[in-house]
Amino acid sequence: VNLAYISDSQTIVAAWGDSTTTLPYYSVFDGFAWQTSKLIPAGTSGGVNENVSLSFDPVGQILIAAWTDRNDSNPYFSILDGANWTTGALV
Repeated sequence: VNLAYISDSQTIVAAWGDSTTTLPYYSVFDGFAWQTSKLIPAGTSGGVNENVSLSFDPVGQILIAAWTDRNDSNPYFSILDGANWTTGALV
């Protein structure tokens, strides 16, 4: 599990690769409780090899998730623009 702090909303986001489905998931902590985990759209990725990395860009106010594909080790990413994740794409 990896964490990122979103300064503008003062929330924490956790992301990981599910050990059963190997798909990327995330959850948001709002200071009181963790929300129900949700899927990060993986696109053509075959799933997460090990874990999902997170990085927050405070200038652009976007959160980037990145992972290594479990089938071919290619890097994939998805961007959260505040409300929606983009479909996972090859770097």
